[in-house]
Amino acid sequence: MKKQATLILIALLISLALTGQQAKVPPKKYKSAERNQYYATDPRSEFNALDRDFVLNFKSDFFEIKQLDNFVPYDSTKFMFPNQDLEIIGKTVTNNNGMFDYERIGNVLKSCIFKYEKKGKKEAFLYQDSKLWTREIWLAYKEKNDWEYYFTGISLQYPYLVKWYSAIPLMIAENKFQIEAASFQKVISTAENGSWKTVNKLIKDGIALVFDLKTLRKDSDHDGFTDIRERSLCTNPYDKDTDKDGIPDNLDLNPCHSTHRSDKTALYENIINGCDSMIIPFNEGAVKQLANSKTETYLIVSDDPGMLNVEPRSKRVIVVTTKELDELRYKFTPLPQVLRISPLFKVDGEENTYLIDWSLKDWGGQYLIKKTKSHWMLQSLHSWNY
Repeated sequence: MKKQATLILIALLISLALTGQQAKVPPKKYKSAERNQYYATDPRSEFNALDRDFVLNFKSDFFEIKQLDNFVPYDSTKFMFPNQDLEIIGKTVTNNNGMFDYERIGNVLKSCIFKYEKKGKKEAFLYQDSKLWTREIWLAYKEKNDWEYYFTGISLQYPYLVKWYSAIPLMIAENKFQIEAASFQKVISTAENGSWKTVNKLIKDGIALVFDLKTLRKDSDHDGFTDIRERSLCTNPYDKDTDKDGIPDNLDLNPCHSTHRSDKTALYENIINGCDSMIIPFNEGAVKQLANSKTETYLIVSDDPGMLNVEPRSKRVIVVTTKELDELRYKFTPLPQVLRISPLFKVDGEENTYLIDWSLKDWGGQYLIKKTKSHWMLQSLHSWNY
């Protein structure tokens, strides 16, 4: 009995030793010439700064741009809104349910409001929201009892930086509003060590962006999205079902495209959904889900037809081609956060084996993809964040 126990102990120690040795074996590195070529282009060569005169002469479909005779010079140090200090953000009140909540005006946190005005029974304020993750500027307006909330079509970034500290009035006429701003051109700044970044260069100060309620409210196709919102979602403001799939744009998780599925479609859907499955059949059909007011929206830039007809489970995706994205730059349209999914890169020296990269904001990763006769097999190689 003792001899048998000794043998078992020895076997266990050998097994642990072997396991330790295996843990020290570095993971296999996969190389792809296709991937190297794809990323070989210097991003600076692809950055095409919009012409200065184009920015100066730009005319929006949704708001007016007028020159002010008297204005407050742009101040880059005033990037915090008046209500964004910790004292006000941390201030809580008791809501109707007896729960603690942050101070709000209407449905909006005070910390997001940067311009407020009241004239008689009328109240209005401008605030930032991040429904598309681009710090859009919204207008809240109340004339009687209920607040109305409208997207203005501009954001707190290039090419217009607004001045919350300006003294010009917000309400200027019947159902008309304004905010003082300065216009900028995005250019490349290169440091001595060779690193680079894009920066905003001031080209015109003392302008006012003027918008009216009629334009902000306009919903030409009555699908629940204003025409201004449809510009940001790349949908047709004159057709409530842009892709003709029977689902109105405001409920559609992929409102721009409805095409034939390819063997890649299910693979892309799985990656968009967060890779909840490591084995994906080619013919795996998507279950149609509907969007709601809280659904997050992502922009996917791809020229791969297999990406066009994806049906995500809980995210709204706007899939555009590289050409379409370039055209949007000339409209200064606030766009959703970008979810980047690379093409399939063939792995050198291996049959039906690929690499695919993905990134979202400041995190991402890479998958190893193997293609069989009937399905895809995924393996996570690494992930990163910064």
